[in-house]
Amino acid sequence: MALPPEVLDPAISVIATYCATKVPSEHDDMLKIEYKVHGNTITVYECRPPWREDFGPDWTRKRVCTFEWDPGTRLWTLYARDRNDRRLAYPYIEPVHDLAPLLRELDNDPTCIFWG
Repeated sequence: MALPPEVLDPAISVIATYCATKVPSEHDDMLKIEYKVHGNTITVYECRPPWREDFGPDWTRKRVCTFEWDPGTRLWTLYARDRNDRRLAYPYIEPVHDLAPLLRELDNDPTCIFWG
């Protein structure tokens, strides 16, 4: 199910700002934070430039977390990724109506599961 525009538009605004300001501009050639919307989820990626010529010119993308919107409760839930890229329920913050508290949790990363 796709996110309705009244949910998607504010979410994209907040996520896009977060991604654009996470990495200082002087490091844009070494690290980018991006996002992708798919259905009722928004996934945040850490992107790195190619480190070997034989791997090609594409940047590598590693999933950092996923925000999932539940249309029944109208709440966002934060999910982490394990070392095998499997989605894990993140138990340290409850689902919320607004993405801001989840982004703060992602930024603070008290368990070192996101950026550690």
